[in-house]
Amino acid sequence: MSRRPALFFVLLCVFLDALCIGLIIPVLPRLLGVLTVSREEQAFWYGAVMVGYGLTQFLCAPILGALSDRFGRRPLLLSGILGLGVMSLVPALTSSPAAILISRILGGALSANVVVAQAYIADIKVDGTIDEAWEYAPIISVDTVKENASAWFGDSSKKAGVDYATLNCRVLWDGDDTLFMLFEVQDKTISLVGANPWEQDSIEYFLQTENSTDSAAAKTQVRYLADGSSELPADSQAAFKETDGGYELEMDLPGFTKDEVKVSL
Repeated sequence: MSRRPALFFVLLCVFLDALCIGLIIPVLPRLLGVLTVSREEQAFWYGAVMVGYGLTQFLCAPILGALSDRFGRRPLLLSGILGLGVMSLVPALTSSPAAILISRILGGALSANVVVAQAYIADIKVDGTIDEAWEYAPIISVDTVKENASAWFGDSSKKAGVDYATLNCRVLWDGDDTLFMLFEVQDKTISLVGANPWEQDSIEYFLQTENSTDSAAAKTQVRYLADGSSELPADSQAAFKETDGGYELEMDLPGFTKDEVKVSL
């Protein structure tokens, strides 16, 4: 499922953040000139306003990012835009340079929600919904599997030599130590018939460290059955969803860094 409406909302918030500072830059020097009695005082207040805005935006960015992790992206984005709107009214309603400075300092803190917008776009939740971030991940296509022997799958009604299934895999890394994987399987007939796991429709992957090509060196090996069942590694999450003509599997794997692992299917 695409999150196009959510992406439009996030980009609109970023646009309003930029608009808030862009509108006041050409107006502020003349406004402070009216409210002050000398050029020196005008220059002082103008410099203080611009520095205060930029400095608080820089300092508050990690704070808003942490708050959005705790309370959610959308509430922080909406409250930031609301606060910016209120702060933008202050220069029109006051004749005090100090009040304008305070409003711009608070506005800088609120406009730091740009980092929240970035996190919103990049978020991946293992919930069976294909998040926007997956659209930027390269697709790894696995060759079509041929059913060369119906005995492999324990179903004699299938004919040998018929295209059986295709798989697209995407892999993302969260920048810390968690890998995310998305498997999109196209399979007209899903069968769990078979005494052995490898005879049943499933996804099997190996995570190999240090670029080893030896399957015995795999740090993690999982076979995920097409009915959504599997024994996952510790602390991992998975979401299984049936689709028209196949199924999707989304999962995360904590404890892996980008440079130490490669995925084999």
